[in-house]
Formats: sequence, structure tokens, C-alpha cells
Amino acid sequence: MRRVLRSGGRIAIGTWLPIEDIPFVRDLDQIARQQLGPFTDSRHSCGDGKALARLLEENDFRDVTVDTVSHDVRIADGPFFARMNAMAVVGMSPKGKALDDSGRATLAGEIATASLDVVQRYTTDGVLTFALATNVVTARV
Repeated sequence: MRRVLRSGGRIAIGTWLPIEDIPFVRDLDQIARQQLGPFTDSRHSCGDGKALARLLEENDFRDVTVDTVSHDVRIADGPFFARMNAMAVVGMSPKGKALDDSGRATLAGEIATASLDVVQRYTTDGVLTFALATNVVTARV
């Protein structure tokens, strides 16, 4: 990013917080790991805002700021979300990568089904609702 910005240029980066800091995601992650074993969820791999700020500063960015923004996500179809999340984590896992398409689909279906209790706990009046927090990092060259 530094290479393509001219002097005075600005960047903004948004990264989800670590899994442990987002209760709904943490609860889904625990279910997935029961089936998948250890894996890295890359959607949360850069969740430490301070570490990201240090990385930018070490690469000659200035005026680095980190703000954490949180908002409620509302999804009308919780089971569909559980299925999409299961497909994502299966695709990131070593176990999922070793399977063919049919095997990944079956495993994702099993994880999605096992996730429905969690989805139900976060559902109110038929709407899945959970807080999602993001680090927004800005800097200048």
C-alpha cells in the first residue's frame, strides 16, 4: 500500500476484531472447531488494532489512528447465515481443503445444523442480531 501512495496520500483499513472479542462469532467458532480441528479464520487474522498501527508506523506511515466501531448486525434468515459461515470456515480449514466439493458441502451442512442453537440464542423476534466490531485504521504517507 505504501508503494502506491504518493506523498500526503491516505489509507483506511477495516479489520474485524479477534474472534474472542465478538461473542456470537466466538460461539460459532467453538462449534466449527469441534468438527474441523484447528484452523485460522483469516477474516479475523488482523484484529489487533495496535499491532496493525505499529506495522504501518514501521513502514513510514504517519498520523496513524485506530478507532473501534461496533454496530448490531441484523439478519432475517439466521439459518442461512449459519450455512454461509459454515461454508467459509470449512473452506479455510485444512480438513475442508482436503475434501472434494461434495465432502465440503456435507461438512458445512453438519456445522450449520450444529450452529442453529447458537443462532437461536441470538435471535429476537425472528431476526438474528449480534454486535460486530471493527478496527478502522487510518494513516498518511
